Amino acid sequence: MRLSLQGRDAFIGGRHDTSGGKNSGREGSGVGRAWQLNQPIPRLYTARLKKLSSIRETLRRVLKKIGFRYSNVDGRRFLMERDDITYARCIFLKEMKELRSSGQTIVYLDETWINQNYSVSKCWVDSNANKAMGVKVPTGKGSCLILLHAGTKDGFVPGATLVFQAKNVGDYHEQMNADTFEKWFKNQLLPNIPSCSVIVMDNASYHSRKINKPPTTATKKAEIREWLEKKGVTVPDGLLKTQLLHLVTRHIAAADTNYVIDKTASEHGHRVVRLPPYHCPYNPIELIWAQVKGYVSKRNTFRIADLKPLVHESLNNVTADNWKNAMRGVSNPKPHQRVASEFLLEYMKGKGYWD
Repeated sequence: MRLSLQGRDAFIGGRHDTSGGKNSGREGSGVGRAWQLNQPIPRLYTARLKKLSSIRETLRRVLKKIGFRYSNVDGRRFLMERDDITYARCIFLKEMKELRSSGQTIVYLDETWINQNYSVSKCWVDSNANKAMGVKVPTGKGSCLILLHAGTKDGFVPGATLVFQAKNVGDYHEQMNADTFEKWFKNQLLPNIPSCSVIVMDNASYHSRKINKPPTTATKKAEIREWLEKKGVTVPDGLLKTQLLHLVTRHIAAADTNYVIDKTASEHGHRVVRLPPYHCPYNPIELIWAQVKGYVSKRNTFRIADLKPLVHESLNNVTADNWKNAMRGVSNPKPHQRVASEFLLEYMKGKGYWD
């Protein structure tokens, strides 16, 4: 049986009489009151609502006190807790701890972008005004500048600034290709950093071009055959593509998976360390980029001719102290994070993970 709200109130505030007898029409009986219009919600039901609201508010305060907050779901956080990525994070933290103790210079590099119409997201607005208030920003994003730079605890690396205008097509990640990055890396970064430096970067595709990339399922059969023959492998006629790829997996050498950037750095006496996947907060230059963009957003004229000089001005505004503050968080993880990482690393090794 389904009742209206007032019918439901009858269950809570009065006796449920379904006999249909002589008491069913009396005032005070369950059904009689259930269907009376404009009947106020009984006190018991109101009390229960208040109690439920009180419990909800108490739970909210408790959750907030112990560190929970109501926010958007971040799918990346779940990826970060995959076993393989957790293990990579532990290895990275341990390796960086040893490198810092050795006294080697650590160089962090990254790319970012700034749109022509980049502006502040918040400002003071008169809520009582009859006309539109705030910052008037042109529609659309406009042209885009791509920034590539590197820095240490002493500030940006001198002579390593690369700022260029991207084409108005696609994502900027597609326009920062391996050729551009490798040219900058060899000509602008390596000559300007101390010897035996450690260079930290993420796993972007243009950072990770392989010296002799093995064929994949997207490779044509003729190219797979050519790759195998260069390896000195005798390839019988009539093999299917899946059979050729099986031969590839059997003849991949360690040198085939080495990266061009790693080899170039090694030839100049440096070492490359890569961030764990989805862990860009371990790169302090992300905080520096936020500072640079904040400077630009407050002074942007929305003209592309003025944007590039403004970007250089914002880069010059970043000090060594800014870099030291940005590096403090990644250089000194909290004690419970450090202990947890070391414990997890030993636990995974003890369980035989990735032996």
